[in-house]
Amino acid sequence: MGLVSDTGVCVRAWDWSETSQTLWIITRTLGLLRCVAKVSKRANSAFSGGVELMTRGELAVSTRAIEKGSQSLSTLTAWDLAEIFPGARATLASFHVGMAMLDLVQHALHENDPHEAVFDALVPALRELGDPARETLAVARLAWSILAETGHTPELHPPPLTDSGRLVGMHSPRHESFMGQHRGKTVSTSPYSTRLAGAPCEPRRTDSRDEVSPPGAPAR
Repeated sequence: MGLVSDTGVCVRAWDWSETSQTLWIITRTLGLLRCVAKVSKRANSAFSGGVELMTRGELAVSTRAIEKGSQSLSTLTAWDLAEIFPGARATLASFHVGMAMLDLVQHALHENDPHEAVFDALVPALRELGDPARETLAVARLAWSILAETGHTPELHPPPLTDSGRLVGMHSPRHESFMGQHRGKTVSTSPYSTRLAGAPCEPRRTDSRDEVSPPGAPAR
């Protein structure tokens, strides 16, 4: 392909030298790329004065490294800043939410593996930053899109039942008792235990070294 034009969002950025950068960029048609942007920080360069984290730009990138299957960095030859997502810089909390979105993308996708649906979900999600109510939902939508694109969507259909209405393969009295109490209700899980919230649980001894305290709680 040689030189390809695309649109992308900067996921990570490091200074490589006084005038150059190394970058992780999620692009719409090429996927997640590791790039080097030489002399990108010079004022008269073709990079809008440098590539900043959590911004969208129209870019040109050399795909020679991709075509050769090389582990070396692709060369970013141009970056025209298109969108800065101002809500991400409105508050520290919104910036952290935006970073969580970028982390989801970087750690869920393989390099050079295009997922246009993920990119199309990421950009609108970043535009919701700055509004606490909307950005929380935006993270959930982005996470669901990533699960669907990577083949990890959870199966949410009802479990199979026998003619008598019992769960197939699960006939223990304790399980049936729990199902009878919670049938038709929403059951949640707790991040601080290994059981369903509200599920019957026998008391057990625990080692204080294995206990996890909720955030903000004093250390044991």
